[in-house]
Amino acid sequence: MTKRTLKSHLQWQTTRSGFTLIEVLIALFLGSIIFTVLFASFFQIMKSKEIAETELELYHESRVILARMTKDLSSIYPRGNIFLARSNYTTTEPYFEGGLENDQSWIRFTSLSRAPSYNKSDSDQAKISYYVQKIEDENTDRENQLFSLFRRENPYIGGSEDGTAYSLSDRILLFRINYLSGDDLESEDAFSELWNSNENLSVPRAVEISFVLRGPEQKDVEFKNLVYLQLSK
Repeated sequence: MTKRTLKSHLQWQTTRSGFTLIEVLIALFLGSIIFTVLFASFFQIMKSKEIAETELELYHESRVILARMTKDLSSIYPRGNIFLARSNYTTTEPYFEGGLENDQSWIRFTSLSRAPSYNKSDSDQAKISYYVQKIEDENTDRENQLFSLFRRENPYIGGSEDGTAYSLSDRILLFRINYLSGDDLESEDAFSELWNSNENLSVPRAVEISFVLRGPEQKDVEFKNLVYLQLSK
């Protein structure tokens, strides 16, 4: 009787030495949940990292645009006879002009912000232009249309060359420049969207730069800066 009981006990222990199918399924289920949670957390961390990096790039881009435009505008100076091959060069073209095209601003002026080439007799004055060009995309609607903001610099004032242009940003949604004619910022007609130094007989008191950049997850960010012009004083 004792041997039979011991044999049965040993058989019971032997049959209980492995996992049952239900236990295996439960373990797999719990493992899949843990893996899913870990994968989701990792994916969320990577997505947050990507968004943060994109935001840093966006704000860095805006600082570069504002710094470059502020430097150029702060050095505005009436055009001189720069193109040496034409000593009798004269023009009626305004040295400061800005307007609108397809609801986007453009501006061009002569400035002393250019750094002359090393060991060359060229001038530090150049014709500077800022303008946007549409980024062609058939899948983009009008509200989400992006533009490239370009800066063009032409040191050959009076010459036939166009100078060089390069893009400052490829995520522009709106680029606007307004011109302050007086000192009163609060008056309704303080700012104008158009300016012509030939017609206004001067440069504006200040230039308001405003643009909207497309941020991560379709979140748009607006940047503004008011630049007072030294030449207007």
